[in-house]
Amino acid sequence: MISNCVSATTISTMLDSVCTFSAEGIVLTDSRHTIRFVNNAFQEIAGYAPQELVGTSINRFRSDSYEDSYYTEILRRVAEHGSWSGSLWSTRKCGEYFFFKVTILGIASDAEQYYCYLVNDTSRIREAEAKLQHSVQHDALTSLPNRMLLQDRIELAIVQAALKNRGLGLLIVDLDDFKTINDGMGHTVGDEVLKIAAARVSSAVRIGDSVARTGGDEFTVLLPDIRTPDDAGEIAQRIIELLSEPFTVDSSVIYLGATVGASIYPDDGTTSQDLLSNADLALIRAKTHCKGYHHFYTPDLNERVQHRIYLEETVRTALDEQMIQVYFQPVIDMETGRLSSSEALARLFHPERGEIPPGQFIPLAEENGLIYRLGEYVFRQACSQYAAWLELGVVDASVGINLSARQFIQPNLVDNLLGILQETGLSPDRVTIEITENSLMQDIDESVRTLRRFKDAGLQISIDDFGTGYSSLSYLKTLPVDQLKIDRSFIRDLMVRDNQAAIVTAIISMAHSMHMRVVAEGVETKQQFDFLKQSSCDYVQGYYFSKPLSVIHAQPHFEKETVFFYGT
Repeated sequence: MISNCVSATTISTMLDSVCTFSAEGIVLTDSRHTIRFVNNAFQEIAGYAPQELVGTSINRFRSDSYEDSYYTEILRRVAEHGSWSGSLWSTRKCGEYFFFKVTILGIASDAEQYYCYLVNDTSRIREAEAKLQHSVQHDALTSLPNRMLLQDRIELAIVQAALKNRGLGLLIVDLDDFKTINDGMGHTVGDEVLKIAAARVSSAVRIGDSVARTGGDEFTVLLPDIRTPDDAGEIAQRIIELLSEPFTVDSSVIYLGATVGASIYPDDGTTSQDLLSNADLALIRAKTHCKGYHHFYTPDLNERVQHRIYLEETVRTALDEQMIQVYFQPVIDMETGRLSSSEALARLFHPERGEIPPGQFIPLAEENGLIYRLGEYVFRQACSQYAAWLELGVVDASVGINLSARQFIQPNLVDNLLGILQETGLSPDRVTIEITENSLMQDIDESVRTLRRFKDAGLQISIDDFGTGYSSLSYLKTLPVDQLKIDRSFIRDLMVRDNQAAIVTAIISMAHSMHMRVVAEGVETKQQFDFLKQSSCDYVQGYYFSKPLSVIHAQPHFEKETVFFYGT
């Protein structure tokens, strides 16, 4: 209670200060709703200066969202009850809509009726709540819906599909070999690739479809209201095509590609969990057998996934218990017919199942990261064996050892491998590093630096599976490469398709002009051998001469005087 000793003038001054500097917006109008006073807070809320408001009608803040009768009813309640409280929309001077809470007081005096509006701007709170809600339901990097929001949309789509008796599709899109980008080029580049990928996937779908980011390198697409599985297949293929195009980040050109797993409601499940699980099974199937394609769920996939889990555990156990053996396949000098080198190849023998094909366990190791251990194990075993053979005088040749794409981008790769050479005592000039052209093209500048370190240390460099990747002559000239290995797919059809023979001849001629040696892989017939000999190929490798051999079986074949065929 204010003391009676305080004069009316002082009280009026105090109240004027309170109103002026209150954090709550205050507007005073007369009975004709003409504004007589606005405080600082309301000026800030509305965006007007006081001279722009005083003397004008409060009705300027009425919104088209409400009928005039609504405002009439508000004033009736003020007249009847003395006040009214509620929330309304209005417009700031800048044209921006804002939402506010307001209490309107009716103040009667002897001379006139006044109205006092107490205004609290809640639009900022609503915006903050909306941003919070968005962040909870969306991926921070791409702004796409996350798994939680996708789950809600799938549930709703299933209900609508059941009511309309229509189908819906789910696609899980996985970026092939994306981890190699993060590992080799850093997360900043990886994030830019993900944002580009998100935009491409979003551009491939229809209006009404949903694209969500549901994993580090994984997107999920909800396709409501599809007529046939072919509808989903067409969109999946469009996504794959878009993601197979080069990604340009700063000055780097990056090649990825994508694989897609698909499930269809109601054939493959009637709940969101079933549809997601089965699309994931289809994705695993596609990645295991043929990346770069889409695959639909089939009931037998459950059994196949169990096999995959079993196989992964087998590989881990094989590495722990050194069950993996290194075989050697001879590479023959076309000039002398004698051993020039051999390629070290991993072979896995299970005590119960026997040999597990490399085409099964090596891609799996690539996917789950075991390739680092596997690659280092093979490198160490091959170097150790060759060092022993050289010391015994058994061989006078070199060994070719493959590096996977994921191995090649390891920051400490060169130091690790040189350390193994020192540990085993094998001279670097006895080792040829074999790397695919696609692996080199991921980051050409970094690839050149890595290869030069190998070269400076004395190792030889060979491009494996040449002809199947993205390399160009302009890039090839910049690489410190000693040798090209023509992919076996060209050799296989050599005597069947004329264009294959022309390609092989052109590769050999081009390599020689760049002072590179050429190895032809997969030579299995005399006709192929004769053609390659006539085409001046330097070295040949394949079952026509020898299959990959265990250490015990390789040693007799690798002796210095062994002749695999009589040269010219």
